[in-house]
Amino acid sequence: MLNDMKKVLDRNPSTNELELKRVANRLMAKQFIYRFDSSDRDTYYLLKEYLPYFTSLFDALGHKMVIDDDYGYAGLIPEFNYRKMKLEETLFLLVARLVYEEDMKNMKSNSDIAYISYEAFLLRYETLTNRERPERNSGFKACMAVLSRFGVIKLRDLRGQDGDSMVEIYPGIMG
Repeated sequence: MLNDMKKVLDRNPSTNELELKRVANRLMAKQFIYRFDSSDRDTYYLLKEYLPYFTSLFDALGHKMVIDDDYGYAGLIPEFNYRKMKLEETLFLLVARLVYEEDMKNMKSNSDIAYISYEAFLLRYETLTNRERPERNSGFKACMAVLSRFGVIKLRDLRGQDGDSMVEIYPGIMG
């Protein structure tokens, strides 16, 4: 891998080693990055520019790199499951994906992000799984924090701004 990096740097003198390391580290830390997110944009375009290098690098580390230009995301899918998800986390993931697919199909959003209130999400969870909803302040937020670390959702607590708290579901949910 170090020889591959050296070849990339020799062919592209304007790129430096630190920049390539930063891109790889950011993707590994977040798992999914988005072109529309200003903090991820440079990383996304560098991944695209050096796609063969990063594909080979992550393959050697046991990850499949996926890039979807239509939705503007890049992500890493582990080939080996290092961390098992709890049943409730998995169910939340499936509900989030269903909400995302329905919003995109029905064109409810003007962007590639689906939005749903906490309450509506929990109602969908109950309806689809036939299970009781987890406690809003502990179980719900714990499950959502796991999905947030994967880079597929983001929680927006708007209660202090006279609004209902929202779940943002990102295109990486499709990966």
